[in-house]
Amino acid sequence: MRRTISAELKAKVAIESIKGLKTISEISSIYEVHPNQVSVWKKQSLDSAIETFSKPNIPEVKQQEQETDNLYRKIGQLEVENEYLKKSGVKFRASEPAFDGGTWTFHLELGAAMHPAGNKPQRALL
Repeated sequence: MRRTISAELKAKVAIESIKGLKTISEISSIYEVHPNQVSVWKKQSLDSAIETFSKPNIPEVKQQEQETDNLYRKIGQLEVENEYLKKSGVKFRASEPAFDGGTWTFHLELGAAMHPAGNKPQRALL
């Protein structure tokens, strides 16, 4: 019956072999695997290390760039809205922002003396 060897054990054996402190025969007897298998795992480990460092993780880089673009777009939108409110002369107070899972919320309240429609303050959820 064939023995299934975990990825953790394969990595451990490959690292032992790469260190070079023990011979392949010693490593194979310690971990009870065939010496040829130790050599194969060492080669696979070295090959994958070269690939890991030779090129960046493209999907991860694209995702980060997209998130950055979205954040810059949102900052621009908020700057435009802020300028509009400053120019319109509307005075307001903002509550402390609250983070709910993945969404930031806060309330804007127009002052009663500054409210164009009367004495009642209005609340807006943005």
